[in-house]
Amino acid sequence: MSGKNMVLICDCGKQATIKTSWTNRNPGRRFYCCPSCGFIGWTDPPMCCRAVAVIPGLLKARNELEEELEEQLRLMREKDQQLKKLNKFFLLSWARNELEEELEEQLRLMREKDQQLKKLNKFFLLSWG
Repeated sequence: MSGKNMVLICDCGKQATIKTSWTNRNPGRRFYCCPSCGFIGWTDPPMCCRAVAVIPGLLKARNELEEELEEQLRLMREKDQQLKKLNKFFLLSWARNELEEELEEQLRLMREKDQQLKKLNKFFLLSWG
């Protein structure tokens, strides 16, 4: 069976669709498939022996590369999450340091004011005394 854009009706009355085989014996070969009955017939001619020998290896290599890529993407997502946590930690650490510096400055100013108050108190005691 061959022909482009040919509509094929199965013996059961349902319209067949064209699917692609990825078996080792028929890699990439298209066939008609009934949704109820299954395989009806081939739309592509048989493949040459060389194609049947080479294509499964190429498909296996491609699948291995896709799996490796998925693993690399998973690892990248994990690293991204770790980086986000580190960024959050560094931001919080920076904010803490800024607050500590601000508190130290306020404490220094309070000590200066305390010294000034002590001098004023001493001055008032001496001037009243």
